[in-house]
Amino acid sequence: MWNGRYLVRTDLVDLDYVRWLGHQGAPCPERLRGREPPLAFVVVHTNGIHRCKIQPCACLRCPGLIDQALNAYLFPGTIDLPHTLFTHAVLQDAHIDILTSKKPPHAYIKKLERKTRHATSAKSKNRYQEFNYPNRREDLITVPCFACPWPGVNLPEDWENTSRDLRYIYCIFMGADGNHSLHKKSKRDDKTDYSLAGGRAFFADAEKMAAFAKKTSKDRTVVQTCSGFKVTRSQRAGKFRNMDISRVVAITCLRHGCFFSRAVVDLGPAPDHWVSKFHLVDLAMCGAFESAYKLLEHLLSYDVGCTYLVGLMNRWDEWNLPLEMRKVLACMKILLPQMHMLAHKESCQIDFAMCYKQGTGHINGETVEIAWAILNEIGIATREMNGGARHDAICDSINGYNWDKMQGLAEYLAHKLGEKLLLQLDQAVDFAGLTYTAGPDLICEWAEQDIDEEAFTPADYKRCVERRGATFRSVYVLDKSKVPSEGQAYEALMESAR
Repeated sequence: MWNGRYLVRTDLVDLDYVRWLGHQGAPCPERLRGREPPLAFVVVHTNGIHRCKIQPCACLRCPGLIDQALNAYLFPGTIDLPHTLFTHAVLQDAHIDILTSKKPPHAYIKKLERKTRHATSAKSKNRYQEFNYPNRREDLITVPCFACPWPGVNLPEDWENTSRDLRYIYCIFMGADGNHSLHKKSKRDDKTDYSLAGGRAFFADAEKMAAFAKKTSKDRTVVQTCSGFKVTRSQRAGKFRNMDISRVVAITCLRHGCFFSRAVVDLGPAPDHWVSKFHLVDLAMCGAFESAYKLLEHLLSYDVGCTYLVGLMNRWDEWNLPLEMRKVLACMKILLPQMHMLAHKESCQIDFAMCYKQGTGHINGETVEIAWAILNEIGIATREMNGGARHDAICDSINGYNWDKMQGLAEYLAHKLGEKLLLQLDQAVDFAGLTYTAGPDLICEWAEQDIDEEAFTPADYKRCVERRGATFRSVYVLDKSKVPSEGQAYEALMESAR
């Protein structure tokens, strides 16, 4: 405002401007007849935090103050005597800003404060508490993976009659993995701060998670089938001190990298208890199966899959999970991610390798690691939050991640399809050349060998291992008996040099 010599920053409340509610912004005739002064509010917009005069409508049968504010695209900071209003523009801007920058809501409010009083020493009241209320909505809708097989949506009518050798086309590829950056510190919390999403978003139901963690016995042991890989070996014991939640475990889509609804669970502060961990992974699997159990084939990639599948059916029976999901679980193929697989012993690298199994293609099983690299940035903020606010913030970020993955996915897949068709021709030519070079004798010998192309499932794992016997050797393992020793190789070289 011009003070006679220069422009000075002035709040709207110091001017004659009044924002009328109702009547499309026009003055209320009932208010004009009376002498009631307008109400003083703090209005938060994208350009800063402002004090403003607002006059509600006083007509007969007019809605309450909160409804009038919502009709004017102003969201109240509380439902009990609100004194702060947020424009829809600032809520939309804050949502996109927080999702893309991964910064906490407190940082966004500080930015608005700087916009309001950037060049002066005066301070505006912090509106962080009020901002948390409209920034958490209970009508959350999760974005699924639209490219994965989805009965009734993107599958042909006769997909259920697909022959067994082609069922991998409609197989759902899932990946399980944990994240230690999305933990929660032990501190004084607001126990009444519940997640507004509840069990309708990406986290499993909080009551189920608590029941699973409470009833699991720490004294029970898990059969260790692989001594080469342990999830907690690289984690320091002191790292998990003073933590209510040490990490989260999630089930994601392997081929496109999206998270499944109700398939994220919290793990307690004890990272060395395998039983507790596997039970909570089972709970995450139950959530992922809700939208995928009707498919013909299921495949799970897990960095401890060789240990996880042992006793899996017994754990599900113990929790009395749905019968239709148990049938699916019994036939689910369980393999290891390609990178984590190298830390396992040799037999696991052969038996649980995706590259040796039918229908897996070039999937590496490490897709979830890409998601963690992006979501780790929000861990700095969520580890300080209350339980409910933390769940809502993580769900919102996961939902934004899924949405970003879906953007342009159809165009990307169409482009990759053209590349793969050309690659198929090149590989067919190379394969024909190798076949010609090997000759018919070797080809016939190789064709008679058992390549063991079927992946292990929880139902047949024990039976398959017992059927193999102690002398079993996979065709993918080098027969060292036919390899000359160092001495024999030396003698052969000396003989050839004479």
